[in-house]
Amino acid sequence: DAMYDDKFVCISSRYKLLNVLSSNHGVTARVHLPQTPRTCKYYTIPQSGNESRVLLVNEGNMLSVWDDRNVTKCVKRIDVRSDMYCLDINHKSSTKFIGCCGVDKVVYIVDPFKWAIHSMWKSCAKYELLQCRFSDFDDCHGRYVYCVGRDNDLLCGQWETTKFVDKTLVNQRATKDAKNKAQAQQQQQQHVETTIHERRFQHCFRGNAKWTGVDYVHCNDGSQSMIGITNTANIYVAHKPHLLHPQTHVVS
Repeated sequence: DAMYDDKFVCISSRYKLLNVLSSNHGVTARVHLPQTPRTCKYYTIPQSGNESRVLLVNEGNMLSVWDDRNVTKCVKRIDVRSDMYCLDINHKSSTKFIGCCGVDKVVYIVDPFKWAIHSMWKSCAKYELLQCRFSDFDDCHGRYVYCVGRDNDLLCGQWETTKFVDKTLVNQRATKDAKNKAQAQQQQQQHVETTIHERRFQHCFRGNAKWTGVDYVHCNDGSQSMIGITNTANIYVAHKPHLLHPQTHVVS
């Protein structure tokens, strides 16, 4: 659900509906979506000059953008290639990037100025990601993203690490030298195989059982903490969760 001023938006995953309600007039609009919606958020477009806002909806593998003035009109649909469960907005960034995560364990960062995928962060989680959240800690400036896996993983990483590249364009510009291409692919595959398990164990914390709920709270010192509870009734608190990332411990 999402709320802005006197407007309230709710989605129905069962019936694939987007309902817009007003505190004075009840249901003002109802839209049938082509795919199952998961989450929705109001989004104020940065540097628009007139405080224009849109509605973001995760529906299947699409991030759909809806005009707040006429919610029956879809402004843009962005294909993130796999089903998404969650979205979040990076309020600490001047660009206010949008993050989406889901089945393929990747956090996709969307640029609101181009309405296109800006970058992607591969989490190395064991199962799909149910939740993503940008860091709200003043010292981090929104450069970290926290994720919750379906199993017992809590993950953290710097999302501005891998630029999104369209593979079709890469194939069109690929060199004709097959030998060099094969050698590059072989080296890349070896690097992935040797580092993927290291990254998985460096970038995440595991509870003793599956998470049943994870939330975030702000502390008096300007930092924030992640609080999670497992299905075995154990509660974990991660103060300054960006410290889950190993690079934050490197002393220069």
